[in-house]
Amino acid sequence: MLAWVSPQPRCLIPTVCLWVRTLMVWSRYRSGREMGPAAARFGSPAAIRVALLPEQVGEFDAAFDAALTAARETLRLDQLRAVLLVWRRVALLTVQDPDRYRQMMVSATEIVRTRRPRPGSVSWTELRAELGSDDQNPVRTWPTRLI
Repeated sequence: MLAWVSPQPRCLIPTVCLWVRTLMVWSRYRSGREMGPAAARFGSPAAIRVALLPEQVGEFDAAFDAALTAARETLRLDQLRAVLLVWRRVALLTVQDPDRYRQMMVSATEIVRTRRPRPGSVSWTELRAELGSDDQNPVRTWPTRLI
């Protein structure tokens, strides 16, 4: 272990520390640990596409094509990575329980269409109060990675 790389943001040799941190993040990304089980299971766009429901494939294809076009025009992969991250999570949820995912999508569509919450749901303010969080202290109990 390098003695001069501290866990704190401060470092004696900033350029070297940045390089070491970048290398650590890259190695975690390459191994699939950084992004969770969705990245490990759905490493390619083809794997994502196979896992989706038939009604999702067209939306995935459109988002993927738009991200590829943006990558070609900007020479940056940010949008492509973001699209793959979102669709990996969708694929994982779909594979885990396709019927429940369909129900969730129907409910979400209905909420957007009617602009009314589902019966029995609570507002964000009520949820924060229930969790014991106030405006100055954001909720800290959320997991850092949901999937």
